[in-house]
Amino acid sequence: MKTHPNVFRNVVLGRAQASGTVLRTFNQESPEMQAQLRILYQTPAVYPQPNAVYPRAPVKLTEAIQQAFIGTGRDPAIHGCTRTDPDG
Repeated sequence: MKTHPNVFRNVVLGRAQASGTVLRTFNQESPEMQAQLRILYQTPAVYPQPNAVYPRAPVKLTEAIQQAFIGTGRDPAIHGCTRTDPDG
């Protein structure tokens, strides 16, 4: 299906019985498209871009990366570009 909007269209056209996507994309669809679909399940909110570190990465490097991410959320110069609250 390649794109989230195509997921909706394939369900509406009967090419798929159900599919998964993100709520933000669903909310951007036209009211007409939304009216033809039903949300079956919604997962709990998560941070939009989770970050991970390889398990064997040095602890000092892992901590430095973690502190850098935490720092960006506190920096007023970039606060508008980042979110620390998944509902935010």
